[in-house]
Amino acid sequence: MRRLLYLSVLATALTVVFASEAFPCRCVEPSLANAYKRADVVVAARVLKVEAGPAPDGTKSTISISRAWKTDVGPNITVVTGEDCLYPFQKDHEYLLYLTKGEKGFYGTFRCRGNKALADAKRALDWLRLNGRTTKVASGS
Repeated sequence: MRRLLYLSVLATALTVVFASEAFPCRCVEPSLANAYKRADVVVAARVLKVEAGPAPDGTKSTISISRAWKTDVGPNITVVTGEDCLYPFQKDHEYLLYLTKGEKGFYGTFRCRGNKALADAKRALDWLRLNGRTTKVASGS
């Protein structure tokens, strides 16, 4: 019995210690309206390149924009994401992204912003079609 109690306490302690490392970003995804409101620009884009970013454990991705809402944007932009709420970009994948304009011409995003794989974004794209302001994807970068 004592051994069972010891193992139970040990398992609980390990869960608490490692859960924060395994799932450090805790949030509730925003409503479509709130995700749109918080973003400087919303884009449908394909990831061209993913590399180490300026933040520890971060990434810097070059993306090619096919559609934009809220603000005009160039055809290719750089998006940084990092630390505990890193958004997991994959090269050649397409996403619907809610971005914030940052320093040095970069844009930023992270989990919990409403971002989705484009294939899973039908509801958000329908919302944008009805409520968003479509903008231009400029021809120069």
